Parts: sequence; C-alpha cells; structure tokens
Amino acid sequence: MIFSEKKDDMLSLLKESSAHLKKTSSLTGLALIAAINIILGSLSIQLSPILKIGFSFIAVGISALFYGPVATGFVGVVTDVIKYMIRPNGPFFIGFTFNEFLGGFITGLILYKKPVSIKRIFITRLVIMIVINLVLTPIWLSIMYGKGIFVAYSVRIVKSLILLPIETIVLYSVLKTAEKTRRVPSFK
Repeated sequence: MIFSEKKDDMLSLLKESSAHLKKTSSLTGLALIAAINIILGSLSIQLSPILKIGFSFIAVGISALFYGPVATGFVGVVTDVIKYMIRPNGPFFIGFTFNEFLGGFITGLILYKKPVSIKRIFITRLVIMIVINLVLTPIWLSIMYGKGIFVAYSVRIVKSLILLPIETIVLYSVLKTAEKTRRVPSFK
C-alpha cells in the first residue's frame, strides 16, 4: 500500500512525525535538511515569471523519509519564508508557503516508515505535480497576477511530463542511498 491502511496507523504516523519537532536531535537534522533545501532552492532555474525548475524536492524527500509528514511540512513552511527573505522573487504570497507545507506533508505521508521504491516515489511526484504544480500553483498565480488560470498551462503540463521521470529517478537514487543510513542509531 502507498498510504497507511488504517486510520489508527495514520494517526500514529502523524503523532510520531510531530514528536520529531520536540527532539533536539531531530530538530538538528531538520535544520540541516532545511539548509540543504535553501541551497537547492537558490539553484532553481527561472524559465519565466510563472515557471521555474527547482531542486528542493531532493531535500523534501530526505526529510520525509526520516521525519515524516508533519515535520517535513513544517520545514517546508520555514524554508519557504527564509528563501523568500534571502532572494525575493516577486511579492510574498502565502499560497506558495501552503504549497511547500502540502508538498512536504504529502511526501511524508507516502514515504515515511515505508521502503523506498520507484513506484512509491513516482506516485509521490505524480500527486505533487497534479495537486500543487497543475492545480494550486496556477490558482495562486491567477490571484497574484490577475491572469487567467490557464495562462501557460500547456507549458506547465509539458514541463511536468518531462520532469516527472527525471525527478523520480533522481529522488529514488538519493533516497535509496539515504535509506541505508536509517539503520544508523542517530536516525532511529
């Protein structure tokens, strides 16, 4: 199964992920991952005012694997605000901060406490591309810039279709390596 089968499993998963926000060792790991996220975010390629290619998904995947949905969503919020303060790219908009939370949360729901597999990562990236890249982001851009929601939608779909297999392979490679460190006592 991609998601937990039982409601109780889901609640315990959320509680366990939330508990990471109270542990010093987890907060240290989350801070390091947040720093990596910020660095990868600065390497984003801006194709147009409404279209960019980013690499932060790698840090989000690592955080989700080790710390779960709640902690990863929290890191997404923090890093979005910090990235904006470091390098503002247009006006600040809370919708994009919500996207960062939701992206981390979804990734954590699918990857936390589960074996790393191509199928699981593909589904994770597909859900994020549909929900965030193809639904929410165009809505936020429409609100911000007053343009129609489907402006440059075909370009966004093509970009998503091209990046889906690439991001899946990159994330699989990184997480398969990171999965081995889950056995290290400091990550338990």
